[in-house]
Amino acid sequence: MITFRQFIPLLIFLGISFGSHSQCTFSLGPDLCKQPPLNFSLNGPSGYNSYTWNTGSKNPVITITAAGTYICTASKFGTDQVVNGDFEDVYTGFSSEYVVGTTGPFGPLSVEGTYVVVKDPSAAHSHFPFFGVHTSGNGNMIIINGNSVKNASVWCQSIKVVPNTNDNFSTWAATCSAKTKDELAQLQFSINGSVIGSIFSPSLTVGVWSQFNAVWNSGNNTSASICIVNQNITLLGNDFALDDIFLQEICVASDTVKVFSSPVIKAS
Repeated sequence: MITFRQFIPLLIFLGISFGSHSQCTFSLGPDLCKQPPLNFSLNGPSGYNSYTWNTGSKNPVITITAAGTYICTASKFGTDQVVNGDFEDVYTGFSSEYVVGTTGPFGPLSVEGTYVVVKDPSAAHSHFPFFGVHTSGNGNMIIINGNSVKNASVWCQSIKVVPNTNDNFSTWAATCSAKTKDELAQLQFSINGSVIGSIFSPSLTVGVWSQFNAVWNSGNNTSASICIVNQNITLLGNDFALDDIFLQEICVASDTVKVFSSPVIKAS
């Protein structure tokens, strides 16, 4: 499925972006000399997800009313590196410490520690509600019946990465069954065996999709074993759905333009 890759503000840098995999750069154009009174728009680059000006504005376009130096820092995500992160190819491209559910009195997910890829949770367990994916509502998602093993990897994939880059690891999650907050899945991102970011839980209201993310610096790594792990060891509830898992390099660039106010020459 096609989904909007929601940008969550991450880091601010002044300077050209790091890494060569999805390097970005832009120009605000040449320095400007205008006659007063100054009142015109200065445009940031198009196609970026986040903008920060040294004026404090977060808008792609700012209004100039005074001479000075103006710096725009813009960020955008590179190409998604996850294979089958939307599960449209069903069980292709990922691994799990859980096992694929087959059958049981309530359906394929009658047993804890199992998962299936389906179009709606009610097809996985008779006690789960019907709801669709967070985009069009029509597509595959992975449904998990959580077990009592802390740090069990629910979903994993190995990906090539560019050294010394910042990468955004994100997923959408929704609850399939939980009566209390203690029964909610307690999920966390893991890369190369180390957890990153905070533990996150989807809404207690079933079928409500929320996006979560964490930022990881690749350092000297050229590959990453990325996983989503479940920290909750409660057998009651602890059932959830995941969809649209992304790993994208964060590309950041900046440029500066100086605005001068030219003197007004009066006719003698």
